[in-house]
Amino acid sequence: MSELFQQIAQFVQDQINDNDLFKGGLILGAGAALLAYARAWPMIIWGWIKYHTTVELDIPEGSEAFKWIDRWLAQHNYSLNRARRLTAIALKKNGESIPHIAPAPGRHYLFEGGRFLILKRSREPLETANAKGKAYSESMTITILGRTRKPALQLLKKAFALADKPKTTVTVNYCDDYGAWFRLLEKTPRPISSIVLPGDERQRIIDDTRRFLSSQEHYLKLGVPWRRGYLFYGPPGNGKSSMVFGLASELDMEISYLNLREINDTTLMRGLSDTPMNSILLIEDIDCMFETDNSRETNSQVSFATLINVLDGIASQDGQLIIMTTNHRDKLDPALIRPGRVDMEIKFENATTAQASELYQLFYPGAWRFFEQFTRAYEALPQRMSMAALQGHFLVSDAEAALDLQEFSNEPT
Repeated sequence: MSELFQQIAQFVQDQINDNDLFKGGLILGAGAALLAYARAWPMIIWGWIKYHTTVELDIPEGSEAFKWIDRWLAQHNYSLNRARRLTAIALKKNGESIPHIAPAPGRHYLFEGGRFLILKRSREPLETANAKGKAYSESMTITILGRTRKPALQLLKKAFALADKPKTTVTVNYCDDYGAWFRLLEKTPRPISSIVLPGDERQRIIDDTRRFLSSQEHYLKLGVPWRRGYLFYGPPGNGKSSMVFGLASELDMEISYLNLREINDTTLMRGLSDTPMNSILLIEDIDCMFETDNSRETNSQVSFATLINVLDGIASQDGQLIIMTTNHRDKLDPALIRPGRVDMEIKFENATTAQASELYQLFYPGAWRFFEQFTRAYEALPQRMSMAALQGHFLVSDAEAALDLQEFSNEPT
């Protein structure tokens, strides 16, 4: 091998001594290499300076941090008063559309805590729009002047504090076709006292969820996955969805709504691995995704195997509070609702006399003289009414007119 290298070296030496063309090409090539290297020096120097004088914070869409920074930016003086390139979207709040203003894609220069920041907002088109018409993905990069990471961490902490303040609304999130969560709307919280359930059932649900949310350390000590599943079942119109909303309001949580008929296995896995923090994962009308009663064949792109895997398998997320609803519990495969996947079942039936009377008092708190009459009228019905039917009746009736329940004597069940 050494002899081969000696021969190559001797050949190059002979060419340099005897071949002017080779010598000129070698000199030209070396000069070009030196010139290219010299041209690269400014970028090398700039990269070195940038690395040692700035800190970059990259925030991809879909992460919790993206929501924090987006809300922080919306309230920043730059967005409110100085930005000249803006993105405006409409959010639903209290049944009305409200504008949400944020800096548009591009570079923005602002100050925070006496430090100069450069915000770069990027927007990349997706191949196809999702079910809600979103056809792009976003990311943000914040460059902060300074040699320490402390300002970047303080910025994140401030943005989180804004997002973690006691909420005046309940946020409803939706999982899109790509497994990314986005804010669908904001709703006025509903007092849990307005949800009327038999006996102490309402308080039992509240106590159980509070116990779960405060028991992370206990679960970890036992080596048990920290998650809890609930099944709300029973005839329609008896408060299953209302209880989810009231629970979110009571616990100061968000609701993350998952429509299994609009996504596939990959999207489901991706979405549940990054469910928004401090949110109730809601899967409504779970029976509707199956072809027939007690079937494992689905009429969606989500397979039964993937569904049960994300509920309590290796793909399930710690800290998840999952609520499934159905009008027909008997149509569900037992494997879907066994303990570990569903830890607590609550039946929502048509209104008992006690429930109907309590709801009457909520609507007509001063109508004591009609209270006993209403109770007798309700007990005389051949079948119980749904809570939704009672509520609808009370909304258009005064206390005395509400005593007339004859039109509901044959309410369909």
